[in-house]
Amino acid sequence: MPPNYSRRFAVDRLVVVNQHESRADEYQRLMDSRREEERRLFSALLHAEATLKANPAAGKHISTDRLPKEYRALATGASIWKLDLRDGWRLIYRVATEGSTVTVEMIEWFSLTEYERRFNY
Repeated sequence: MPPNYSRRFAVDRLVVVNQHESRADEYQRLMDSRREEERRLFSALLHAEATLKANPAAGKHISTDRLPKEYRALATGASIWKLDLRDGWRLIYRVATEGSTVTVEMIEWFSLTEYERRFNY
């Protein structure tokens, strides 16, 4: 039986959601874009932010042995999670707790094909 992560992130904690520094420019570009596909992706990311702010354990936890080497350094002192977005997009995010604050950092978002390639599925 999988672990119950919902108890780990108690409701009384402050949850902060932000983007990884390497994705901040792309996030801004999506926000300013007029292309319909990019607007839908940005809308999905906004919905994911609200979902993660309400429940950081909304996605699926990725065990350390399944992580690609790009994410191993990010997993130090935190856990890596995956959240399915609409239109086949995937969001990889990192959850870390410090005191009474839970920090959710959106690391990367990509299509299902890119996700499968990255994780060797």
